[in-house]
Amino acid sequence: MGVEFGRQRALLAQEEIPAKAWALRLTTTPVIKGDFYSGQGRVMSLRNDTGWVAHDEAVLFTIPKSKVNSTLLIGSQLLVKARSFRLDPEHGHPADKLYFRRGFTSRLRVKHMQQVKFMDVKPSFTDSMLALRASVARVFVSQFRDSTLAAVATALVVGEELTLDKSLEQAYADTGTLHILCVSGMHVGLLYALIGFLTGFMRKSMLGRFVRYPLLFCAVWTYACIAGLAPSILRASVMFSFLLLNEWTGRKSSGLNALFSALFVLLAWYPAQLFEPGLQLSFLAVMGILVYQRPLIRVLPSSTWSLRRISEALSVTLSAQLLATPVSLGMFGRFPNYFLPANLLVVPHTTLCVYSCACQLLIPESFPWHHILVGLNTLMIEWGNQLVCWIASWPGALSFVQLSPSGVVCCYAFTACATRWIHEKRFFWLLLALCCLFIQTVLSLVMTS
Repeated sequence: MGVEFGRQRALLAQEEIPAKAWALRLTTTPVIKGDFYSGQGRVMSLRNDTGWVAHDEAVLFTIPKSKVNSTLLIGSQLLVKARSFRLDPEHGHPADKLYFRRGFTSRLRVKHMQQVKFMDVKPSFTDSMLALRASVARVFVSQFRDSTLAAVATALVVGEELTLDKSLEQAYADTGTLHILCVSGMHVGLLYALIGFLTGFMRKSMLGRFVRYPLLFCAVWTYACIAGLAPSILRASVMFSFLLLNEWTGRKSSGLNALFSALFVLLAWYPAQLFEPGLQLSFLAVMGILVYQRPLIRVLPSSTWSLRRISEALSVTLSAQLLATPVSLGMFGRFPNYFLPANLLVVPHTTLCVYSCACQLLIPESFPWHHILVGLNTLMIEWGNQLVCWIASWPGALSFVQLSPSGVVCCYAFTACATRWIHEKRFFWLLLALCCLFIQTVLSLVMTS
């Protein structure tokens, strides 16, 4: 990784190559953002005053919609005339730093393009999985009349990024429910719960266990492949694989051990993921659930079945938010005040939508009742979108609090000390927690002034 970062910094130090044309291969299916197609690609070669020159570089690109006269998909090969801008991770757009860590070094603003096939490139396994995910997205686009409904359905089932109305996307972000549009642990958990329930009877025999656990393992990773092996789905799949392995071998299952084992595997494969906001937030949310959910359930009412279900949902939402909030405030400076009612209402509805949209995808269109299922899913997705927009319109839906890196550290120190004090009832931990709170207050005042 050190060599790779050194190569990227050397590229930044070079003067921009005055290219007349670029041979570009798309590594993602472009999405529409306003009047442009936006996506990621890889430059195979470029042409300057001396002719064609071999070149290998990961780039971001934007193409005006008026210049696109054919369907652009992952793997498409383009000859483009464009202006090239080097990403500036230090002084440029905040997203530049993130993309630079992912290996992108330039941004192309395409003026003219022509779709051609300039070389035979054997797609990688990841490219094939991304193409499979894009084909699932095209099925939903053909079945739903509204592009927004197709985008939401595709995001719920396989996580493909289609064009989503900006106001609707902002409403999901403002209510703290944007995570449901990213295929992650919740979606893998739904699949795991369904297959586990259907194969539960197999646990009674030795032969059944040898069939059940490989079946669960294959189901989880098949779904990960259909979802394009996105980083979020990979994190969840690796963690569930460790949990399955523990259960299969009869060892005591530890969620924290599985979580950190998954983190170790993913960072060993690609260390730069440590700086990804998605990885940080997802692992902190899962850690919060594993550490704080059970203690919260003990203090919440659970005298009846309905109260117990509500308490479980409350404890999961609160514990996930507890550890993810400091990092979220440090990165984005926004806190959704109504995240609790939003998640309590939207997540159960989303669960039904995921199962129903998956059935719509699996059932052939020639089936007599298929159009009824499409109509039902249309109503369900529309109702969910309206619910999210309604909650986002409540007064005071957002709080703007920007934490410095030292403030994030103080928040986690306060949480750790307060947890130890609640567990051990020692005044020492309470004193440390109050000191952390005092330091954080001083830092906030200094930043404000």
